This record gives sequence, C-alpha cells and structure tokens, in this order.
Amino acid sequence: MAKRYLNKEERDFYAVIRAFSFFLGDKVDALSESHKHIKEIRQKLRSAKTFTEKAASQLLEPLDPSDQDRAAAEGGKMRVVTRYSDKAMQDYKEILTLDSYTPMKTDHFLSLVSHSLIGTCQVCTKKGEEADGCEMKQIFIAYDVEPYNLSAPAGKCPYQYEGV
Repeated sequence: MAKRYLNKEERDFYAVIRAFSFFLGDKVDALSESHKHIKEIRQKLRSAKTFTEKAASQLLEPLDPSDQDRAAAEGGKMRVVTRYSDKAMQDYKEILTLDSYTPMKTDHFLSLVSHSLIGTCQVCTKKGEEADGCEMKQIFIAYDVEPYNLSAPAGKCPYQYEGV
C-alpha cells in the first residue's frame, strides 16, 4: 500500500529539495547574465534543477491531494542559505584573535618603550585623573613595564620621565 501522508521529517526533506531547486534556478539566472561564456556549466545546473524538481515531484506522487498541496505550499516558502561550517567559523575567530597580536622581539619592544618614555612621557604634564587615565600608562601597566618613578605621589604618573 502506498504512503498517503508525509511525516514531519519527510516534509522537511521535501522542502529542502524544493529550496535547492529554487537556489539552482536563481544561480543559473545570475550566472547566465554575468557569464555568457560558460554555457556548459549553465546547462548542467539547469539539468540538476530539473532532476531535483523531478525527485521532489516523485516524493509527492503517492500522497493524497491535500497532503500534496500542504507539502508544496511549505516547500515554496524555504530558500537555501549558505554559511560557513562551525569549524570554519572557529578557525576564523582564531585568526582574528591572532591578528590582534603582533609578535615582536623583546629588544624592539624595549626600544619602543624607551622612545615612548623619552619622547612622550618626558614632556607629559598630565596630573590627577588625567594622568591616571593615560593610554600610555595603561599600556605600560598591561605589559609590566617597570615605572620610572616607583615612589610617585598620588595624581602623578609613575612613568613621567623627568630627564637626565
């Protein structure tokens, strides 16, 4: 006896097949407008669309007309959405994390610190909250740069270089 109704999983499968058929049709149309020189590829995509539609139709053939209408209505609502795999997304996030760091030789880092202390901190006149919120001070603290003035009073930046 032939099956007269589709269960939820089968209806979802039918909807995916229909969505894929729409996807192929959209891509063939877009490809044909922008790439006139690849007729063979367009032909294969059209064939794939035709075979996908035939498979979808065969799924519905033995069903009651009411279930065919229901499945066809649901199948017409879905579209294919492409996205990166979970692994690819994780790899991408790791790359972004790595891209936010710049490996540097310690000698180069210390040279930058020295130039910053002499070129920026030596002429700095910030005091109080302004000194406490200084971006250079925060960076030095984050990278454990030893303060120039270990006994700086409150409101004075311990990195303010006072000359030779």
